[in-house]
Amino acid sequence: MRFSPSHKKSSIIWNWLKKTPIVAVGVLVSLSFWNVGCKKEIDSPVIRTIGQTHLTQAELDFSTQYAKGEDRDVAESLYIEDWEKNAALYELAMQEGWQETNEALILIEKARRQIVVNRFLEEKLETAKNAGKFNTDSVEVKQYYETHQAEFVFKEPQYKLLRLYSAAKDSATKLMRLLYRRDGVKRATDRINTAAPTLTELNQNSIERSKRYIKGSKLHLENKTLRSLLKQMRAGTTSPVVKIHDSLFCVMYLDAMIEEGTAMSLENAYSQINDRLEFKKQSAFMDQLELKAREAVK
Repeated sequence: MRFSPSHKKSSIIWNWLKKTPIVAVGVLVSLSFWNVGCKKEIDSPVIRTIGQTHLTQAELDFSTQYAKGEDRDVAESLYIEDWEKNAALYELAMQEGWQETNEALILIEKARRQIVVNRFLEEKLETAKNAGKFNTDSVEVKQYYETHQAEFVFKEPQYKLLRLYSAAKDSATKLMRLLYRRDGVKRATDRINTAAPTLTELNQNSIERSKRYIKGSKLHLENKTLRSLLKQMRAGTTSPVVKIHDSLFCVMYLDAMIEEGTAMSLENAYSQINDRLEFKKQSAFMDQLELKAREAVK
């Protein structure tokens, strides 16, 4: 079965739930037996039916809300495909009376309770977030950085790397020679559309990416030769022309790099620290919510 990507708040809830006595129930259980434990009908058009099991438009919309544009059509198609398989198995299980077993009834109740808890927590988190309860400011971030500075180092090399592409080796060689010259990057990028008119989009995207540091693992270099050359390069150096395939050649210019293990500046670490502080505040909020719940049922 396929599952949609988790939202950030869902991850927070899951991490918090792991610290509590509440046992998270498998998605398959909650999907397979939800109708048994849920008496209220959903007011939404039915778009698929297998036996006595119905897929509503509301369920489909809710389950594929993470997807946008053309991806939404694909997500809906995949969800319906999985739903049909699951619904057929569910109907067979119902016919054989599995819904009446003690094990099924226990799992149904656990699933029902867990789903209600998750939705309750998501709503509480969203309301608190909108009220600014998890906001952090630059003073908090700076204080955290000063206390935990040793934790913030680059885990892998970072590169400001320019890759220029051409459909012919001769034109790629001319670009390489331009890169060797003073103001070579400007000269080469100014002439790239003329040198490689059929690769304008590829080159423009590469030029934009070269303006910021990117992790080595995120560069997605096309072959082993490029990866090997990059390991040998130093800031301000140009690679030889590399053949990717018969109609695609590449030359690289390394503008700057940050070595693995280099300490992060406050600016580099800011977003990580902000996320940590936000998560801590959310966890504390949920701990208080649990305490309030326990006090309410005494």
